[in-house]
Amino acid sequence: MLKNLHVGISGNFIVENFIEGKKTGNAFLMGIGTAYKKDVNLIKSKSFRQQRFVGAASLFNAMFKSTYIQRYDDKVWQYRA
Repeated sequence: MLKNLHVGISGNFIVENFIEGKKTGNAFLMGIGTAYKKDVNLIKSKSFRQQRFVGAASLFNAMFKSTYIQRYDDKVWQYRA
């Protein structure tokens, strides 16, 4: 791995109770992300010190299998994330 490279994972379990007492939707979505930070000296001046380059990227729904389903009155709405 690279020095100053940070990797993270997150998980979100979403439950929707749009109607009181009834679960109308749920989903589990996982995300992964990376961030890279490096000290640089691009602008040569006494006024600009402690310069850093920071790059980041993330991928939400990393499993690509998540489906969000809503139910109400025997009707089903399905969203593919």
